[in-house]
Amino acid sequence: MDGGSGHEFVLPHLSAADREGPSKAIDGYATVPMKVMNGLVHGDNRSHVIISPGVIGATANLTCDCLGIMINTAFEEHGMLPPSMTLQFDGASTNKCILTLAYISMYVLFKVFRTGRARCELESHAHDLYDAFHAVHAVKVRHTTFYHLDELRALIEAAHASSKDAKAMRPIAGHNVQVSNLWAVHDYWEWLCPGYTNEKTRKHALAHAAFASYPALSKFRDFKMELEEGSTEANPRVGLWAKVYMTSPTYEYLGTIMTLESYKAVTRNLPPPMQSRDVSEGKTAREDKVAKQFRSVRRGPFAEQFSAARLADAIAMCERQWDHFKPVSYTHLRAHETKANL
Repeated sequence: MDGGSGHEFVLPHLSAADREGPSKAIDGYATVPMKVMNGLVHGDNRSHVIISPGVIGATANLTCDCLGIMINTAFEEHGMLPPSMTLQFDGASTNKCILTLAYISMYVLFKVFRTGRARCELESHAHDLYDAFHAVHAVKVRHTTFYHLDELRALIEAAHASSKDAKAMRPIAGHNVQVSNLWAVHDYWEWLCPGYTNEKTRKHALAHAAFASYPALSKFRDFKMELEEGSTEANPRVGLWAKVYMTSPTYEYLGTIMTLESYKAVTRNLPPPMQSRDVSEGKTAREDKVAKQFRSVRRGPFAEQFSAARLADAIAMCERQWDHFKPVSYTHLRAHETKANL
């Protein structure tokens, strides 16, 4: 998994390379750039492009929900999952943190996977395959004018459909692309570690979380989670092992990361709440300014080009009216559970 630049993923997108061309009437006016998460399922022809509104926080919660989409899709399409799951991503703090490891450990706790791993690439490492995958649809988007979210989704799918030639891209890149929209993110921090969001209560929250927190995780790049020796059916225990490099010969045992008892005690078998985060004043001001301009231009001399229908998606995105998009592209998740273990 890797997040790609979403600067061109805006509504509307007027490309200088398109025949219609940009217009000064809305020059500089577009929605907050969307967040784009790319996911490749190695050994499968499936790949993922998960698009979220620009006001959704790029937190570890987002990483977990995107991983949930990929795992659920693999099970739905194949009817089974392999015994081991390995997630590879960069070492950004929103990826390599105790929450992501705890999230993966739940799949082991509930026996969806026998082994869960998280592997982080070296700092400043150019992960060519992921960059090349993102470039396929980013280039297509950059050179196309579009007004609607469905147009963007279709562009992404079409870009990869035209790149199926093995000479153009490695087959492992997965040209069968599923484009999803993630409108809201679950708050796994508050679900597994109540009080974490507030810095004043964070230390206490970590001490009483459903998972055990370990210091100095930053020095490790390869993590493994499995049931510990002596784990019982009544109260399974997931252990955490780590090593500095992927090529290191052995893992170092860090300790227990989660038990069924600790999970139940903290979550009380309730589903995770939705993430509630303050949106920056700059983004909110931009949304208000852009929506106001769009309403104005659709009544002016450029109304034929920028009609109400053409600008409907952009205005809905600015006003965070996610229901506007539900009939065609709303993705509902219970990412803390997969159909594999229900």
